Amino acid sequence: MGETSSGQVFDQANYQNLPATQAAGGLGISFVTGTTANDVIYGDVNQMATPNGGSDFIFLMAGDDIAYGQGGDDTIYGQDGNDTIFGSSGDDSLFGGAGDDYVVGGPGADYINGGAGNDFLTGGDGFDPNNPDEGDVIFGGLGNDSIYGKQGNDDLSGGAGDDLINGSTGADVLNGGYGDDILNGGLDNDSLTGDIGFDTFLFTGLEFGDDVVYDFAKGFDLIVFADTAAYSGDLRTTATASGTLVWFDDPAFTGTILLEGITNFAASDYMFI
Repeated sequence: MGETSSGQVFDQANYQNLPATQAAGGLGISFVTGTTANDVIYGDVNQMATPNGGSDFIFLMAGDDIAYGQGGDDTIYGQDGNDTIFGSSGDDSLFGGAGDDYVVGGPGADYINGGAGNDFLTGGDGFDPNNPDEGDVIFGGLGNDSIYGKQGNDDLSGGAGDDLINGSTGADVLNGGYGDDILNGGLDNDSLTGDIGFDTFLFTGLEFGDDVVYDFAKGFDLIVFADTAAYSGDLRTTATASGTLVWFDDPAFTGTILLEGITNFAASDYMFI
């Protein structure tokens, strides 16, 4: 272990025989606790790392690891294995690496990269009243990922694979990437791009704002309306200079869908479930 001006650096090679609360990731050590300063923690096989506040760096290696950021602007690298990573408060940078990872950003504007594998990635439920418009940047990477933006104006990208992307609350930007993706912007005014593949744009009940679908491909992509009990009016379309505007003639329903570049929206382009 070495001292720095901002905290401590733990090297697993020097701490293989210490108790778990004193060591930092030696072989056979299962629990790691940092200090209240800005720590650098190197993990090893099947670790649990819990820094104690501050802006920390956690490097986990092979194995199914668990890491908790616990406050501050943390950077956590999961590497190989099916890792579980929690960023907690702060603007965190979280990398799952290879494996089927579970990553939660928590409060703050986080950057999350799932890496290869079928990952579950979410920005968390946190909300900063001082920065109500801030959001997370989440990239799924290679694999069939489930991505949830939660609160804030999020930038969500699936990468390669058949991804499920849900923006939830906020004016979100969703991009499915390569693969057959399902995109649901959620509440507020969202921007949706399916990219390459047979994509589904999902709109649930009254829970969407004035959304824009930028690359709807007739014969390949599909607009799906869920929770059909919420739709008491008829589906209408209006031609605009930008494309086709889809809406319902229900006074209680204010959301619209602009299909960029589409001039003929037919019954084969949508369905109710």
